[in-house]
Amino acid sequence: MGNLSGLVLTTQKAAKEQYIITTFGSVSQIVLMLILVHSFGIMGIIWAYLISKYLTAILSYALVKRFAKLSISL
Repeated sequence: MGNLSGLVLTTQKAAKEQYIITTFGSVSQIVLMLILVHSFGIMGIIWAYLISKYLTAILSYALVKRFAKLSISL
């Protein structure tokens, strides 16, 4: 879980959502590693890590969006 999403969920007392993000990230990484290591070896592990981090970031964004109205202006 990223620092910003963790901070927002902590301040909103959203422990359930933090557990969901952490569990999803760990489970998705293990499943992807088991699938990809047989086909691609060490590169499969690297891809599994990157894909699981990307999916976890998307989930974090979706859950944080519920709790905080974030607007980024440049």
